[in-house]
Amino acid sequence: VTTFIVHADGASLSGQVSYSGLTAIFNPNGDLPFGTTITAEITSNVEDISGNPLAQNVQWTFTTEQESTPPIVVSTDPSDGDQNVAPNTTITATFSEAINPSTVTNNSFLLTKNGSTVSGTIDVGGSTATFTPDTDLDFESTYTTTVTSDIQDLAGNLLANNVSWSFTTGNEPDNTAPQITGTTPT
Repeated sequence: VTTFIVHADGASLSGQVSYSGLTAIFNPNGDLPFGTTITAEITSNVEDISGNPLAQNVQWTFTTEQESTPPIVVSTDPSDGDQNVAPNTTITATFSEAINPSTVTNNSFLLTKNGSTVSGTIDVGGSTATFTPDTDLDFESTYTTTVTSDIQDLAGNLLANNVSWSFTTGNEPDNTAPQITGTTPT
C-alpha cells in the first residue's frame, strides 16, 4: 500500500487497495471521519503492465461532509416515573452518540427538587453523563432532572431540545427498635 497513500487531516489511514482493470480502489478499514480533509496520493512507483512508472506522483484532496445528526437521550436512570429510588442514587443520561464533555455542566445537566437546584458533580464518558449529588437525596421527595439543548455531540450538533424526567425517592426506613408493650398473662 506504499503506492496508494491516504491521509485524514495529515494522519495516515489504514486500508486495503484493490485493482479492477485500470482502476485502483482504496477501501479504508473504517468510516472516514466527518468534516475532515482527506488527501490521497498515487506515487510514481506505480508501473503499467510493461514496467513503465507513473511520470510523477498524483495527489488530490476532498473534504468529507460534516456530521449533522443531533444527539438524543436514549435512556435515563432512574427512569421517568420511577418510585422508591434510593437516596444515595446517581442520575445517568445516555445519549445516542458520544457527547462533548465540556458542554455537560451544572447548567446543562440539572437536578431539582421543588424548583431548587441540587448541587453535585458530573462525569462524562462517551455517550453517558452521570450526575452525583453532593449529599444523599431527601426521602419521600420528587426530583426532576433536565438535560438542556446546550449539550453537543463531538461534531458540535446540539441536543434537539431539553429533556426532563422525574422520579421519587423511597420512604425513610423505620429504624426504631421494637419494644414490648404488654404481656399476657401479666
